[in-house]
Amino acid sequence: MTQADVVGARRRVPVEHRLLGLDKRTLPSAVTALAVWLLWVVVVPAVDDAVPWRDVTRPGDVFQVTETVTMTPAVGWGVQSGLRTSDRTASGDTSDVVVLVSDGVAFQITSGPWTGTPTELLNQITVISGTVTGGGSFRLTRGATTIRTAQGDVGVLEGFATPRVEGLIAALVYDGQGLEIQAVGAPEQLEAHAEDIGRMISSIDDDRSR
Repeated sequence: MTQADVVGARRRVPVEHRLLGLDKRTLPSAVTALAVWLLWVVVVPAVDDAVPWRDVTRPGDVFQVTETVTMTPAVGWGVQSGLRTSDRTASGDTSDVVVLVSDGVAFQITSGPWTGTPTELLNQITVISGTVTGGGSFRLTRGATTIRTAQGDVGVLEGFATPRVEGLIAALVYDGQGLEIQAVGAPEQLEAHAEDIGRMISSIDDDRSR
């Protein structure tokens, strides 16, 4: 065995930690978010068109994303999942997925353990999305760009497209918790809601950094 073979063996992920050629130890938050995204492609637009939302966001609402991270939603979006900071559950648990819908556009924030950088999280998410959808149906539409919240926290964002929808994926990391933000919809609807989406991403706030 040559030295190159030895180095390659050391870098290769052990078989017990591999799934579809990826390291399973880095997947939890990305897989959760991808599962929700797959539902959006068919389910969310149909539900949004057919059912009037009884729970909509109002001025002053703030959603709990993690124990310390919050997000201020745009007004008038339907609430499919998530808890406001004023909500209390019988168990005391909080939701780790916020999903808001408006005119066929879905906006989601998913949180989960992550020890890497925002760029590494974004790369992992896009690799998984391409692997699961397959056949070239998932494609990135532009290179990754830097985003900055109103609080000054830095993350990364990338656009994508499938035959049915377009969207964006953004990633932020707060003290061992990775946040994946996705906005998905038909191109014209996504463009119409671009300002709302930008404001919601910018509003993400970590109480511990105050």
